[in-house]
Parts: sequence; structure tokens; C-alpha cells
Amino acid sequence: MRSRQFTAKLRNFVLPCNFLTRSIPSPLSATTISHSEPRGAAYHEAPARVTCAGLSDHQAKYFDEAHSPLRWQHPLSLAAQDRLVACELVTTGWYASDQARSYVTAGDDLIRGVQFRPLWWRSVDTFIQPEHVLIVDSASPVKPDDAAFTSTKFQRVELLMNPGHAQNGRTHYCGYMAGVILGLEFALHNDVEMFLYVEQDALVFGRAIVERTKDALRRKDLVFGAGSFFGIQQSYFAANKKGIRRFLSALHAIDYTDKQIAPEHKFMFAASRFLPSPLVGLAVYTKYRPLTRLGLTLFALACATSKNYAVLPFGYGRTRPINFDDDVFYFQHGTADEILAYKRVTGF
Repeated sequence: MRSRQFTAKLRNFVLPCNFLTRSIPSPLSATTISHSEPRGAAYHEAPARVTCAGLSDHQAKYFDEAHSPLRWQHPLSLAAQDRLVACELVTTGWYASDQARSYVTAGDDLIRGVQFRPLWWRSVDTFIQPEHVLIVDSASPVKPDDAAFTSTKFQRVELLMNPGHAQNGRTHYCGYMAGVILGLEFALHNDVEMFLYVEQDALVFGRAIVERTKDALRRKDLVFGAGSFFGIQQSYFAANKKGIRRFLSALHAIDYTDKQIAPEHKFMFAASRFLPSPLVGLAVYTKYRPLTRLGLTLFALACATSKNYAVLPFGYGRTRPINFDDDVFYFQHGTADEILAYKRVTGF
């Protein structure tokens, strides 16, 4: 009897609540997304109705889940819902030069210059929407006018010298690692919930990219891009608050330079637990390839047994081919054709 009375009271309470939540407007775009209307265009407008005409079956399924009115019938306010998937801070590095490079590069040369910067900012501002961006400048002789490309708050930290590339660096850390380490410290001292790094030549896509990154961080303290058996990718990666200090400490404890051990292998070791410090020496680069390959095989097996990192649930980083029909993805080292395909799918 009491159970029936309770159920009746609950029904009387829930029905008015449902009525109220139905009246909450969706914060997404009213624009119909189709092949003639690129998908990036619908992320900035406030809609009354959203459809998914022109999308593939896979995209449409994701689109329906992400834009369903049921998603917004949660008792939380819309502002609170936004905070659930908010990104407080993005860190990135910067270096550009008109001089010839003394290291091997990949992708179109455009991605290493200021001409690429407006597209990078639009990508980050549209799909990540960070509150702040930290730019670590490796004493670059060529500098972009970032304020002309974004309204997002950003801070630039300029090093006194260029540490160089990992392939030919003269200091313990290369320029990339300098940006990562300074960004991790900055995130730690500003008490942010998540550190997110986006390389200066990487582009991102998908409104759910931050949400899916955070989901991966609930299982492990760090999340990297999927690589080969011998390594991970780190042009887009993240760490939660709990993992930042341990990761920093483990990185600094590695005595080898970035020229001796690649940053991605340092990351794998620093993001693993209970591994003896001499074991990292297995990843040292040697001129004798079979020996290097054997060492990396043993190193990767050891890290796999004690890793405290997850792999991003989406591609691609340097992995090819890129499926531009995916609802979420990122990539770096883009060719001219890949950058053009990205612009077509986003409308940028």
C-alpha cells in the first residue's frame, strides 16, 4: 500500500518536471547539416530543430545521440551541462622558421608556418572551445599574430633559446618536450581538471572530442593516441589532475636526452607504474637497427604490463588513411589534399 502511494506521489512530481524540461531549448544549431552545408558551420548557431540529412549512417547515429532533445532534459541547467564537458586549458608549442630544416619532416610545408595558424585556431575554437590557451614559443624567429585569429584568452611563454628538434637537439629536452613540461606545470599550478595538449600542426574535429577524451581519462590518468606496437602518439593527448605530478616526476627522472630516447617512449615509461628505472634504457636509439628493434620490443612489452595510460577512442594522428566521415578525429602532418578534405568537411 505504501509502495503504491509512493509511486503515485512520484508520478505527480515527475510529470510536471518532464513538462518543464520539454520547454528547454536545444543549444545546438537549427541548421540542417548536409553535404552542401559543411558540418563545421552548424556549431556556432542556436537552433530550434536539427536534422542529419546527408550524413553517413555512422555519422547520423552519432548525430542523433548527440543532438537528441532527451540529452537536454537533464535537470541540470544548460550552463552546468556545458561545464561537464568544458576544457579549461589547451597547451601548444610554437616554432617556425624560413630556414632549411636539418631534420626529417612529413606533410605539407604549410603546416609549419604562420599560414596554417588561422586554420589551427578555428579548429581548436570550434571543436574544443578552451577557456585558455598556453603557447610555449621555442624562441621562434617567425611569430604569428594569434590575436588576429581568435578571441580565446591565450598566454605566450617564450624560451630564451630554441632547444631544437628531438632528432638533433642540443639540450636534454627538445622544443616539443619543453612545451609539454611547461604546460603540465602550468596546469598543475592552476589546478585545472585536465591537461590537454594539441600540437601546432594538428587539426581536430567533432563536438564530442573533449567529452570522449575525458571519458578515457576516467579509466586511466593519461590518454595518448594509438600508435604502432613500439609506441604511442602525442600530437593530441591529455592527463587528469591526479596524473600530472606523477607523470612530471617520472619524466624528469629519465637521464637520457630526447635525442637518445624519443619523447613518445619517454611518455610510455613515465606513464607506467612499478618499472625499474634502468629498464628505460631499452628504448635508447642505436645505429644498429636490429638491436634498436629488439630493445624497443622488450621495452613495449614491459610497459604493456604496467601502463597507467589509455588510448584515445578515435584516430588518427600520423596514422593513415584518415576517414573524414568519422564523427570525431584528429590528425597531424597533413598533406595538401588532407587539409583540403578537412576544409570541405568543416566548411572552414
